[in-house]
Amino acid sequence: MPAAYFDSFFKLFEHIFKNKIIECSIYITWHSGEDKTIEWKDLETQKTVEENEELHEFVMSMLDMAIQHADNTGGHYGVTSAVKNNEFGFLIWSGYTEDMTNEMSPEGVADSNTFYSDAFIKKLKSYPLFKSINRDNLGDFINFEIGEGYIDHFRLFDSVNNKWIDYDETEIGNEVYGLFADLYGDCIYRNGEFNVVNDKISFSETYVSYFTEEQTVLEDGEFVSISSILDYM
Repeated sequence: MPAAYFDSFFKLFEHIFKNKIIECSIYITWHSGEDKTIEWKDLETQKTVEENEELHEFVMSMLDMAIQHADNTGGHYGVTSAVKNNEFGFLIWSGYTEDMTNEMSPEGVADSNTFYSDAFIKKLKSYPLFKSINRDNLGDFINFEIGEGYIDHFRLFDSVNNKWIDYDETEIGNEVYGLFADLYGDCIYRNGEFNVVNDKISFSETYVSYFTEEQTVLEDGEFVSISSILDYM
């Protein structure tokens, strides 16, 4: 009986569940199919389990049963051994793969204005081209969209010729771009309020676009008890 076998290794399983020793995750992509990964946080425990063929098979069966409870529609899901309400079991989590988010559009929007500090505006004003710039009219001088590792566009307004020009066509363009790239990296990309998915936080002169947690997380912290798993093994 599975329950009796579990009890015969109770001390080992107590260690595994109380210390969240095992995590099993599955990541599915269109080009390479299913990638299943099992991570052990304790190498000695891993060695103990893997050296006993019957025990190893039992643990793998538990993981397989547990992960069937996860929502697999997003293509990325998994389980972690844990304890909840004094009961052994697995925490379940699931979300979306890069392939899936490539088919989605970010729904989160934040006002870029909140990131333009007085010190930042002062730096911009130090350039003759931007002497009259402020938070409210910044879009009249600079037009851009950037993200992690890419520039969709970054243009400066040439008031003399009354036209927009690409940043790399001006002497100050790279410096100005550098200011905004640093702002993006320091205050937006690393901002814990934004859900970083597939490097898809974009930053423009007026808004920050990002994936909301509701868009990308299907399950977080759901729990399946070991007793319910053993009943079906």
